[in-house]
Amino acid sequence: MKIVQFVLGMVGIALIVFFTLFGQTLLAADPVQKIEMKCRAILEQNFAAVAAEDLKALRRTSAKDAGTKQQQEEFCEEAKQMFADTDVYMRLVDFQILRVQMPMAEAMVLQLTLPADEKDREPVLHQKLGLNFRHHSALLPEYELVSYKQLFKYEAGKWKVHLVSSVPVAAEANKLPEQAQPNCPNGNCSFPRVKTAAFR
Repeated sequence: MKIVQFVLGMVGIALIVFFTLFGQTLLAADPVQKIEMKCRAILEQNFAAVAAEDLKALRRTSAKDAGTKQQQEEFCEEAKQMFADTDVYMRLVDFQILRVQMPMAEAMVLQLTLPADEKDREPVLHQKLGLNFRHHSALLPEYELVSYKQLFKYEAGKWKVHLVSSVPVAAEANKLPEQAQPNCPNGNCSFPRVKTAAFR
């Protein structure tokens, strides 16, 4: 009996040491991949809210500190005007996390934006989206297919869309630019300060 207790005690100590050294890595199971899935999902909800012209749903997907209070009010007014003036369809074509430093993450996004009644057609490369509308909103990208860097913030236990961190540029093809490679495979990468930019 004492031998069994001794063996069980040694196994217990070995397990404690093992999980202390390696448990976080095993339990995390690629934390960047999990963050990527959550951020992608919230951005898809954001796009769906734009397509549905649902301002409340759009705000629910956004971080509370994405801009000053005045900037958020201006965004809401511009969104209302955009909904009144245009019917658009937004789709997330491709997405990849670039870097994470809690509570922030940055991703490369490939976005398709088309007039709602043309949502099933292929994008025309370097086609300016504004040509399809009587009114052109500053909240819409210039081109039908664009790539840009997007910030996300983890707040109240959920990932939310924060601010765009690069100017959207016309995408060359239906895939992310080659430089969109994650540099934080273990979720422990530096997150530099970035200038924010709107679709202007």
